[in-house]
Amino acid sequence: MIGQATSSVSTRMTAPTRCWPSGSTRPGQRAWRPSRPSERPTPRVRPPTGRCSLMSPPSERSRPREQERSGSASSSIAWTRLTARRVAKALDHAKVPEVLLLTGRMRPYDKSAIQSRLQETVSVGAESSPSSDPVFVVATSCIEAGADLDFDTLVTEAASLDALRQRFGRLNRVGAQDKPTAWVLARRDQVAAKAPEDPVYGNALRETWAYLEEVARAEVVDFGLASFPEPPDERRPLMLPPAPEAPVLFPRYLDMWSETRPAPHPDPDVALWLHGKNQARERDINVVFRADIVDPTTDSPEELAALAQVAGEVVEFMPPVSDEAVSVAIHEFRGWLGKRDESRVWRWTADGLEAASPRELVVGDTVIVAATRGGLHAGTWDPDSQGLVEDIADRATYARHGVAKLRVDPRTLPAGLGEPPTPSSSDDPDEIDAAKQRCLDWLRGLTKRLSEVALDWHPLLTALASPHASYSLTPGRSASDELIWRVTVLPPRRAIEATTEDVVSVFSGIEVTLASHLEDVEAWAAEFAKAAGLDADIAQDVALAGLLHDLGKADTRFQALLRGGDPIQVAGAQPLAKSRQFGSAKARARALQRSGWPLGLRHELVSLALLDASPELQSRAHDLDLVRHLVASHHGWCRPWAPATVDAEPTLVRVAVAGIEVEVSTAALDDDLLNECASRFRRLCRSYGWHGLAYLEALLRLGDHRASKQPGLRPGREP
Repeated sequence: MIGQATSSVSTRMTAPTRCWPSGSTRPGQRAWRPSRPSERPTPRVRPPTGRCSLMSPPSERSRPREQERSGSASSSIAWTRLTARRVAKALDHAKVPEVLLLTGRMRPYDKSAIQSRLQETVSVGAESSPSSDPVFVVATSCIEAGADLDFDTLVTEAASLDALRQRFGRLNRVGAQDKPTAWVLARRDQVAAKAPEDPVYGNALRETWAYLEEVARAEVVDFGLASFPEPPDERRPLMLPPAPEAPVLFPRYLDMWSETRPAPHPDPDVALWLHGKNQARERDINVVFRADIVDPTTDSPEELAALAQVAGEVVEFMPPVSDEAVSVAIHEFRGWLGKRDESRVWRWTADGLEAASPRELVVGDTVIVAATRGGLHAGTWDPDSQGLVEDIADRATYARHGVAKLRVDPRTLPAGLGEPPTPSSSDDPDEIDAAKQRCLDWLRGLTKRLSEVALDWHPLLTALASPHASYSLTPGRSASDELIWRVTVLPPRRAIEATTEDVVSVFSGIEVTLASHLEDVEAWAAEFAKAAGLDADIAQDVALAGLLHDLGKADTRFQALLRGGDPIQVAGAQPLAKSRQFGSAKARARALQRSGWPLGLRHELVSLALLDASPELQSRAHDLDLVRHLVASHHGWCRPWAPATVDAEPTLVRVAVAGIEVEVSTAALDDDLLNECASRFRRLCRSYGWHGLAYLEALLRLGDHRASKQPGLRPGREP
């Protein structure tokens, strides 16, 4: 039934009842009401027993009619992601004008777009046009956090009393309607007397439903603040979800969790303390969809190596960003792969791409799959979806980092941009230059095509077409072995990739001297330490670590690495911290081989050895152990163990810092130095606390990142 009381709710919606969108109950109101089942097939929630269709394709006679009051919003909040996906698909099938699907399993880029649309249409104070169509919002409980929304009608699955009241707080929030209406839906197997505990709400769901049935009048409950009949004190706790019980947390567990590189063995599962005992634990990986890669499904080692090289170059140009990754439970992802009989996926690591089988995947991995595989619908993880997934890497990268990069590949470009230019396959310099000019002309003309592409492409295309842009045009090969352009707008005096990850951090696309970088990091680390309110002595030690952290880069072999592996360029030149080169992994591997820098040798350990060799530098520290650790751990190692690498040909490293000359042989990186890193880490954890030490490390790394992003820019000073 349809209740006509303030914020009322109908409770007579148990299986096998079905609910259909209907016309208004009176002028100016859009309502939902029970109706007879349609003859059309309906999506089932839980076969084969206790079946219930929460939303089915409506018949022609039951489709929404034009309302006198347009622009209204109807929200269906479904607890399970499966239900939300099916409701949204049913509404799409019914050709509802606008459906917004919001779940916790979304790409952040897509979720941000949906939230922006929510602010425009259903937020408190939003204005609607008399001619606008109603907006149907289908969401899981993730919509309940921190959103000031105002819905006209509400359809929600049964939940605990506190959860229902929170949802009703968004119905007619500003009191614009006299008698707003809502429906609570439940399956018979959820609310029966002997129904099993709900996975989220426990017995509170059944108890809440029973209470609503008791207090309902004509099967309607008034949820108004002054009207709702409050349950007795002794009964109220039964309608609230059980509080999860967490096990005792012993210091030894924190000792093990603080050991991050390498991870300890055994490694206690933190989910037990996050979610409590007997709680379903969702162990996630991050899934990225790309249209310009081919999945590594071949069994041929030669073919796999060729695929890895092409995919590696493609992904390295446009590394995954968090905004394009959707979190998926690892067991669900493995099951999804199994359905398609595809045994491998690409895994993105600090060392680049590698093929991994489902069994090799671990919690926290970032995997990249071909967009043709499906698995996403409306930005939400949907293992049943077979459609092509939209590749959003270019837009997400620009939105996240402000760096305009574009893969000029038909697979990733919107159709409205027309036929993209391609590099020349000729060795003729004139033809190469002509191909570059065609690409530049195409880029400059992108703003003329904005009306042909989606709005979220406009910021990136505008930046690419800027008349002041300076470009890096790199020819490459697509997954189908076709020549394509990869375009980067070079930021003025800013690194293309601002990162402290050691694989690419030194190849930032802009040349920075070692002395300048050390002073930049010192200044930013001091600024962040001061802003954090640290004790003056500790703040000075964090800044000192910033001044010393990259001294080891003064090794002539490392300097050759930064100059493409050419030792001749090192002679007489100022030591560098960052290289202007930003080539492929293959080019960097060649530079590493030519430079003579030992594979696996850590420049931060050379920095530590230089500090240990200088009593003058040591005298500047208030807590020398802290400074040593911050220097040694700024790339994540030495927590607690340092990587053991033998320098077969030790060399003498000389460097000057703050007017102090220091030199040391790399032979000093012996077992005593490496073992002391682990002992020192444990002592400092006792002195500063597990979180306190990590916090100090974060301040230094943040200073390093800030200095790497815009070299020469320091607090209170323009570059």
